[in-house]
Amino acid sequence: MSGNHLDVTVDGLPVKALVDSGASSSIISEKFRRYLKKVMFPAHNHTIIKVANGSYVQPKGMCTLQIRISGRILPFEFIVLPDCSHDIILGWNFLKASGALIDCGRSELTLDDVEVTSDELVLKPLRLCVMKDCRLPAYLIMKIPVVNHCTEDSGNVIVKGSKLLALKKEVFMPLMLVTLRRGKTDIWVVNGQSKVKGHPSRHVCCFCRTILSRLHCYNF
Repeated sequence: MSGNHLDVTVDGLPVKALVDSGASSSIISEKFRRYLKKVMFPAHNHTIIKVANGSYVQPKGMCTLQIRISGRILPFEFIVLPDCSHDIILGWNFLKASGALIDCGRSELTLDDVEVTSDELVLKPLRLCVMKDCRLPAYLIMKIPVVNHCTEDSGNVIVKGSKLLALKKEVFMPLMLVTLRRGKTDIWVVNGQSKVKGHPSRHVCCFCRTILSRLHCYNF
């Protein structure tokens, strides 16, 4: 590798990502998001991004990507920008959340917080059920409360929607990172049809897996 670029795999696709500790947020270009066909959800609190030339840009939204580095998977939320110099920028929030240490002399990146891949450890997914009856307006994305009735654990989890729900009802859940608090959290749900959809309480709508930690070192 050369400079501050790192070879990673994003949802199965090899990418040369820019490692930028001066960028407060991690970025994906809108063009690359469309290429990956990733579902986008609203950005937090009307976020405004200051880019390298000093101008301010309003993000189009956010999406969750699974970044694979040397066989290790790191799920993370990325801000979607309409125009970007790189397909993927790993910013300060990614480096901080993963406990990354950069040794410029050795061109080495050390990550302290990564998920163990399924080849090493298989975790049974937790079911998340709708907490109360919900109505999803046509062609709209909204948050709904969900709960796992078998645990009151807390921690960060990665959520994946039900394929059956997507195929039969055209109700989609983007891959996302959320914090489970005593078994409860809120998730984004997308109604892809032209009519209102109902979500009855206690209905299983998605699954989640906990995020584990390890220490690993990667050259770039």
